[in-house]
Amino acid sequence: MIKKVIKCLFLLLFLSLHGCDMISAGSGSLKFYNFETTKAKLEIAVMKVIADNKNIYRKAEVSQEYKDIYKEFAKEKNKEHKNDQIDTNYVDDYNEGAYLTIYSKEKDYEFTFRYYGDEEEWKTSPRSAFFLVYAYDKYRKGGGYNDKLDAKFLKELTDTFELEFVNKVETELGIKYKNTSNE
Repeated sequence: MIKKVIKCLFLLLFLSLHGCDMISAGSGSLKFYNFETTKAKLEIAVMKVIADNKNIYRKAEVSQEYKDIYKEFAKEKNKEHKNDQIDTNYVDDYNEGAYLTIYSKEKDYEFTFRYYGDEEEWKTSPRSAFFLVYAYDKYRKGGGYNDKLDAKFLKELTDTFELEFVNKVETELGIKYKNTSNE
């Protein structure tokens, strides 16, 4: 019981500070979406919305063969250019694990979001959340939290994310989200 109270207090403190721009989660966030459900249920709803929504898609995950080829290529380039090193592990960090990148076919927008918390919290918390980390329009105009986007443009991006994705997650779960914004 005490552990649950402490976790709830930490979550409350995090959300309070997060909303005041005193801390940022992970890479920072453009907007935070909290749900009164477990992470497992949230993830199921997210994946169902992506699968069922003809306007939303994800790029296919890169194969292990491609990752291996990329690492070898990067190692060779690093031998040639000692002062300009390429990260040998980078392939697409934003399409695997806690980060997901989705694309809007209609508007040609790109959104990267991340689930809040770590694996242990996902197993035990009755609440879950995801936050919008990056958003771009069809001209690759946009960015993340540290890019200090124009408020009107940020609202256009987040409104599209909510209309095309978040509202459908709400419908799938049968519950409304609570948000924290960095505006």
